[in-house]
Amino acid sequence: MLRPSFVILASLFVLLGAGCQPRSSADVFPQPKVGSVAIFQEHPRWNIRGIVSVVDERTLRFERFSFTGDGLRVDLRLQKNKTLVAILRDITTSVYDNSSFEVKLPDGVTVNDFNLVTVFSPDLGTSVSGAEFSL
Repeated sequence: MLRPSFVILASLFVLLGAGCQPRSSADVFPQPKVGSVAIFQEHPRWNIRGIVSVVDERTLRFERFSFTGDGLRVDLRLQKNKTLVAILRDITTSVYDNSSFEVKLPDGVTVNDFNLVTVFSPDLGTSVSGAEFSL
């Protein structure tokens, strides 16, 4: 025979735990979905501008992307709430003038892992532009 205190505790556990499901990081930090578009903040000194869109779970498309640089070392990076996720590519030696190109995400990285694409300068130690996916 079950003791009444055990039945009460078990009932409370079931009632209280029924609606408690752990939240995933996707609930807390929005991630870009296929088709999402983000616009780079313009930076007149280095002529940075353009848009980035999510083609699929592993591909980003940069369109109307411009960067002149004038000798500034920069790379494209993925971040999640200001934390580095991956470096996509070094763009220091290239001049982009209203260019379009696609970039495959590094192995092990999907669109669920970031919400921000930045143009980062190791010389300055900071991002000089960014495109944040707002969902």
